[in-house]
Amino acid sequence: MDEDSDSKSSNSRPSLSGEQSQIRVFDSLKALIGPHVNADVNKQYTYTQFEDNIEGDITVTGGGGGGGGQQTLRGLKSFIAARNASLANTLDCSSVGVADLGVTDAVLSPNPCNDLLSIPVGGTVSVEVFDAMGRRNVITAQAGRLDVSTLAPGVHLIRWTAEGHVMQARVVKQ
Repeated sequence: MDEDSDSKSSNSRPSLSGEQSQIRVFDSLKALIGPHVNADVNKQYTYTQFEDNIEGDITVTGGGGGGGGQQTLRGLKSFIAARNASLANTLDCSSVGVADLGVTDAVLSPNPCNDLLSIPVGGTVSVEVFDAMGRRNVITAQAGRLDVSTLAPGVHLIRWTAEGHVMQARVVKQ
């Protein structure tokens, strides 16, 4: 046993290679879909053809819409391998990301609250309040006090700007 396996818990799974992981996915899909294919009285090919189609392309007679004739059904493994190769050569995800929004987390008190929150602002400032569903309310904070008595009970995100910095805090309204 190597050093890393000694430190793992007894219920941890060994790491799978990409190919082993794909085989596990194919086997899971086959187990999930297979019984439905087998039970479908309207299917256009046999269960044996379904199993063969997992591994490779098959040619069947017939087709949707009563068109008849022969058609080739791309095998699941070959389709996914071709798709992965196509995507690997066309997608560049090196520049994908989320920009730093410059939001600073703050702590408001009391939390949980009932009617009033202390908020670190001087004077009067407009405060955005978002509920758990993303609905936005604007409330005015005055002299460091924010009246939240009209808010529904639940978790709310409070956001405001102080000295050019966007501040936010999560609070629970009882």
